[in-house]
Amino acid sequence: MIYEPIEVFKEQAGLIPSLDTHDNDDWQCVLLNFDDAENPENYGGYVRLRLENNHVYIQAFTADGDVILDKEIHCSQFR
Repeated sequence: MIYEPIEVFKEQAGLIPSLDTHDNDDWQCVLLNFDDAENPENYGGYVRLRLENNHVYIQAFTADGDVILDKEIHCSQFR
């Protein structure tokens, strides 16, 4: 697997990736945010991995909040 430094990704894609987590009583999630490299105040799209009730939900959203990916995987599929 090839890993790129964030600076390379920023130069090639024009986006700044960042990672955030959320945790409450019902579910946990990890957000991979992509903000505009030239104007970081402009929020970009994001990918959300949410763990809930033995399921993993993978969702991707545009900067406007439109869903571009919505997938559910039951944890038993990881065995």
